[in-house]
Amino acid sequence: AIAALPGLRILRQDPWDCLLSYLCSPWNNIPKIELSTERIARRWGTVREFERAEGHVEVACLPSPETLAQVAPEELRACALGYRCPYLSATAVRVARGEISPMALRRAPYEEALAVLLRLPGVGRKVADCVLLFSLDKYEAFPVDVWVRRILHERYGTELTAWLPDLAARRERPLSPMEHRALVRFAWQRWGALAGYAQEYLFFARRRGLL
Repeated sequence: AIAALPGLRILRQDPWDCLLSYLCSPWNNIPKIELSTERIARRWGTVREFERAEGHVEVACLPSPETLAQVAPEELRACALGYRCPYLSATAVRVARGEISPMALRRAPYEEALAVLLRLPGVGRKVADCVLLFSLDKYEAFPVDVWVRRILHERYGTELTAWLPDLAARRERPLSPMEHRALVRFAWQRWGALAGYAQEYLFFARRRGLL
């Protein structure tokens, strides 16, 4: 995967923008996530214009938590967010009130930052690990989705049985919290402080059909 994907990088996004985007992501596909974030940005954010050699460019920036905290969950439904509307609204209120500072979590240890994120409405382990990896400098964060789970089962099955003796039986079941924790612990043992980079190479290589 490393040989086939030279130059792969992990974005260091603005923590609030990253959190907002991933709150739109559970049980959603990428085109719909892009649709939702674009609508949020154009309705309540700031639209900036740039001139480039190849022509005019318009970019819609996501709104601040203070701005979004003033938006009722019902208004967010126009952004194709469905059941996620209350989560996004409640999280914006908590950030706007100063109950949590996403940027300050960059200075916190992984476990502490994880615990803070998991207390937010609508944030589960995968969303939290994505925010930690893509915006909070926690390169040990190892997001587990259906693709990563499948790769670990297929490519590291023998090693994983030390963590999950009933691994074969679990393949046909939904991902449980217990299995999720075991997969993350396995990743930490194998790839250590750079487990997040390993995850990205495995994920991207699988999506490219290389694994």
